[in-house]
Amino acid sequence: MRNYVSLLLLLTSCATLERKMDEYVLDYTFSPKFSADEVSPVAIFTRMENSPSPVLSKVAYDAATLSLLKTQRIDVVDRQKIEEILKEQEFSQSGLVDPDKAVELGKLLGAKTVLFMDFIRFESDIDAFQVRLTVKLIDVETARILYVASALGAGWNEEEAVMDAVKTALKPVIKKVRQEDGGEGPSG
Repeated sequence: MRNYVSLLLLLTSCATLERKMDEYVLDYTFSPKFSADEVSPVAIFTRMENSPSPVLSKVAYDAATLSLLKTQRIDVVDRQKIEEILKEQEFSQSGLVDPDKAVELGKLLGAKTVLFMDFIRFESDIDAFQVRLTVKLIDVETARILYVASALGAGWNEEEAVMDAVKTALKPVIKKVRQEDGGEGPSG
């Protein structure tokens, strides 16, 4: 009987998590100036106020890098290089509170664009975690916003929720790059 109750609780939790993941919100738009050829390389920056874990910034960077590199048309500036420039220019991670400073750093890194990810809410309940994210892809020369999206990610833990939010927010970019490329490139 105990195993049956445990199984029933597990199935209920799975159904609740699945329902929460289906409720994600995604709103996005592209600038008329967006072109996959004009985006690469990209420097990625995150702002995570009220983050439950210091590791989540790296999780977000890695999820964005993986999604963008899968297009085989967008290169990403290495995180270690970003950290070197931050130290060299005496910027602090806490100083990256707005996209303007990220654009300035993007120029120093030789990036054409900056992907600025702003995690604005972390929530958890008994069986799931949710993260709300806003992303902006910004041209470092003109400071024009080429793409903006808002997404909600969910998962069994904070890391899964962050990865889900990043992948959800970047799906339209990946799709647009593939369309410009004639639908080529790996899936995912």
